[in-house]
Amino acid sequence: MIQVKDKERIRRAYLLENKSQRQIAKELHHSRHTVASALADPNAGSYQLREPRPAPVLAPYQATIEQWLRDDLTAPPKQRRTAHRIFTQLVEQHQFPGAESTIRRFVRQRRRELEPPEAFLLLEHGPGQDAQCDFGEAEVILAGHAVTAQFFCLRLCYSKAPFVWAFLHQRQEAFLEGQRRGFEFFEGSRIAFGMATSRLLYSRFCRGIAAKNSRRSLPSAPTTSSRVASVRRARDMRKALWRI
Repeated sequence: MIQVKDKERIRRAYLLENKSQRQIAKELHHSRHTVASALADPNAGSYQLREPRPAPVLAPYQATIEQWLRDDLTAPPKQRRTAHRIFTQLVEQHQFPGAESTIRRFVRQRRRELEPPEAFLLLEHGPGQDAQCDFGEAEVILAGHAVTAQFFCLRLCYSKAPFVWAFLHQRQEAFLEGQRRGFEFFEGSRIAFGMATSRLLYSRFCRGIAAKNSRRSLPSAPTTSSRVASVRRARDMRKALWRI
């Protein structure tokens, strides 16, 4: 493998002195293949190990260590062996004569090879199909007084187009009113909200808000008729929303 200075001499002779590859190979005592490789890649060559280095001390214990590492892949994180624990077990159970740094280096290399690579899921949204909504708050001046306003924020996932509407609270009626105004603003009715990706989750979300608000508004000992009325109101509001 030629050094960087040799590549530099080859490229200088070819690009600045206008010499042919045959002439450069003859003058610098390199093969024509080496000259062509130096002209194609000006970077320094990387050293590649052709065969594993001999490990006379570690070799008899590599199979045991690898089996422990494979067992740890399915074990809970807190029960997996550390490199220090593996070294201690080898010394106590197999009378390992080597150093702990040797075990740490081997364990680090094998874990990198055994553990599955981190996977990513590409998230794509079609135009006008998905949106995300949530509440935020900010201080505003209302009628000359500082008030904490609750802002219903809705953003389309594809175009990132925002919609914001201010309320005085975050109760269920504000949540539904914000969605209605958002539908009107974007002129659409088939937008899937990111707060719940299915009708079942969305229904549970609305039911939770209705139950939370009913606990706030009802007395400490609610009657059966008031609980039924609250459930009916929540059901009617969900039906009205899905008709939009």
